[in-house]
Amino acid sequence: MIYPNNFEQKIGFDVIRNLVKEKCISQMGRERVDEIQFTSDFETLNILLQQTDQFKSAILFDDSIQVQDFYDIRPTLSRIHIDGTFAEIDEIGEIRAVITAIINIVVYFRVKNDDQKYPHLWELCKDIILEKDLLEAINKIIDPKGQLRDNASEELRRIRREIIKISGEADRKIKKLLNIAKKDGLVKEDAEMTIRNGRLCIPVPAQFKRKLHGFIHDESATGQTVFIEPTDVFDANNELRDLLNAERREIIRILTETTSLIRFSLPNLHIGLEFLGLIDFIRAKALFSISINGILPKIFDNQIIKWGKAIHPILFLNFKNSSKEVVPLDIDLEKDSRILIISGPNAGGKSVCLKTVGLLQYMIQNGLLVPMQEYSEMGVFDSFFINMGDEQSIDNDLSTYSSHLRNLKTMIEHLESKSLFLIDEFGSGTEPTLGGAMAEAILERIYGTGSFGIITTHYGNLKMFSETHPQATNGAMLFDTTALKPLFILKQGKPGSSFTYEIARQIGFPEEIIASAISKSGTSQIDYEKVLEEVELEKMELDKQLRMVSQTDEKLAEIIDSYSLKFQEFDKQRKEILQKAKNQALTIIDSANQMIEKTIREIKEVKAETSKTKEIRQNVQHLKEELKKEINSVEKEESISPIIPIHKTTSKSKPHTSDETPIKVGDSVFITDIQTIGEVTKINGNEVTLSFNSISLKTSLSKLVKISKKEARNVKRTGLSQLDGTRIGEVMNEKVAHFKTNIDVRGERADAAIQIIESFIDEAVLLNVHQLKILHGKGDGILRKVIRQYLSKRREIRKFEDEVLELGGCGITIVEL
Repeated sequence: MIYPNNFEQKIGFDVIRNLVKEKCISQMGRERVDEIQFTSDFETLNILLQQTDQFKSAILFDDSIQVQDFYDIRPTLSRIHIDGTFAEIDEIGEIRAVITAIINIVVYFRVKNDDQKYPHLWELCKDIILEKDLLEAINKIIDPKGQLRDNASEELRRIRREIIKISGEADRKIKKLLNIAKKDGLVKEDAEMTIRNGRLCIPVPAQFKRKLHGFIHDESATGQTVFIEPTDVFDANNELRDLLNAERREIIRILTETTSLIRFSLPNLHIGLEFLGLIDFIRAKALFSISINGILPKIFDNQIIKWGKAIHPILFLNFKNSSKEVVPLDIDLEKDSRILIISGPNAGGKSVCLKTVGLLQYMIQNGLLVPMQEYSEMGVFDSFFINMGDEQSIDNDLSTYSSHLRNLKTMIEHLESKSLFLIDEFGSGTEPTLGGAMAEAILERIYGTGSFGIITTHYGNLKMFSETHPQATNGAMLFDTTALKPLFILKQGKPGSSFTYEIARQIGFPEEIIASAISKSGTSQIDYEKVLEEVELEKMELDKQLRMVSQTDEKLAEIIDSYSLKFQEFDKQRKEILQKAKNQALTIIDSANQMIEKTIREIKEVKAETSKTKEIRQNVQHLKEELKKEINSVEKEESISPIIPIHKTTSKSKPHTSDETPIKVGDSVFITDIQTIGEVTKINGNEVTLSFNSISLKTSLSKLVKISKKEARNVKRTGLSQLDGTRIGEVMNEKVAHFKTNIDVRGERADAAIQIIESFIDEAVLLNVHQLKILHGKGDGILRKVIRQYLSKRREIRKFEDEVLELGGCGITIVEL
């Protein structure tokens, strides 16, 4: 159920309908838009949304679809269904264009389906019968320019040849007569042949019409010129007229024959037209979704509104060409908090919030994509109710309050657990005390229906409603008490203030009147609301900072674990390389030994002295041992050490050794994983919380080395070094200088791209870089989707969005950390 009848006008869906209709290229598509209706059937809704989302992907990321020549040929088909009738040449040309359009679209999605793309769109195409034989028959008689071919039949070819021949003879004769008439001064020098009543004529001044023999067919409007067909071309013109009549008869015969073929295919053509209208409709929805940055959120077959960064699409389009920006809406309605009571200043955005919820929920249930974050969750409602605006009526003798009560009465009678209701300025229009009491009583009845909804109000008793009704919650439209302007931000959990006097000052209301009003009402409530609002704004800022710290903490722990694993892998590879080198060296030694033994044998064979042979053998053995020692020393020298503090020692000082006493809160420790100094703030079993550089970090005791306060101060003063003496700060500065804020993963497989991006973001976080660009290209959108799913899971990422259209659009993702 949709209530009232002008529900679509109240939420602005009539504007959305017209905007979608403007994207259509055919009358069939526009009629589909007019017939659009919301659905609460989850399976049907999912199909509609998938169709739109897949067409959007095809437009953005795939080969262009040939969407043209969607002619409305229904009047022609309706006229020619009677035997004996025929379609004209231009009408058959339109039929040919429609058949071609159907074939192009079906073939396009058939090819894409072979690549496992756009399954829901292929489902629409697969049963469409392609009239290829009819298309071939039409192409035989009509050329690409839409003209009937000379060879459409042998008779037509003969007739047209004769027409060309006779027409040429007639032209030559009349040109000859025209030139003679010009020489005789009977016609003007610039006179040319013309056609009157289908006959070739010469324009002759009226005073000379008796001097040129022939038949007068017409005269000019002034009567000063007459158009004469000379007697010498009578026979040629008569023969030409007969040939033209014969040509028309042959054309009608050909068209009638072709129309009979079309008539046989009328059922398939009607189905094809319905198909083109549907494709045009889905395409229009996809184009509109692109224009408002619409996406397909998570859809559930229950009642839920859990949206992030939702945008009112009409406001977005209105502000698109100006410097204004629409403040996004974050809202959460679930079973345990299904009724939201919004309060706050006038012109603070309460009604816009109400309309945004109604419009976006109605759009999604009409198969339209909506502008919000992809992680948003949307449910399905069976009925919609709204009470908004002044509906007083002189005809029905209804006041504003009476009309509100009538709407609320209808709501109470029809609301159920799967309903969504929207009530603006609840209880207004009558005496405040009584109106507030009446509104509270009505809200209690609505609460009992189990329905979901949003209410805006200024009444204090409604702000207290959530205290006794756990499934209702308050919301406030925030107000900047310093700048005296609304922020248009919805904050759930606390009621808001109306800021009556602040708004009056903002619009320049006389101060003496405001002062008088304050003296009458007192300042306690004003001070309380002002402090409450300031505390709420400070809380939002603290929450933001806390999230950033928490994200930094978690990210740092991830980086530590990541680099620890990488170090272990690197050490493993080093050992493998050294072992391989060792084996190669031993092989060389053995080869050399064999060569030496061979030399000794040769010496023996020539009866060398025994003492000399023994001496050579000892030298060889000595050489072999020396080579082994060198290999072992290389292995020791090549061992890799992590970055550690380097302590210079003198004869009076010894190298530092770690303190073996247990680590406790307040101790200074050296964190081996990240090679830095921190202070223990909390110990819970084997888990330790540390603080360093204003960052909180959790790690295990096994990764810490206790050091003295003096040692900690020395390290902080002198900094950490690598074994080669390079300072860590110098290394970091070098990394920052060479770090690039953009990365290109086009052509990479999805898993490889994610690994590249993971390292890219890790290094950016470590170097405190705040904005990155990921170039993934458009393609079929799979890589972009995988990357965005990964980005949505990274807590340190504040937001991500497409690049502006001129700089790459959806082929590039901007990431803000």
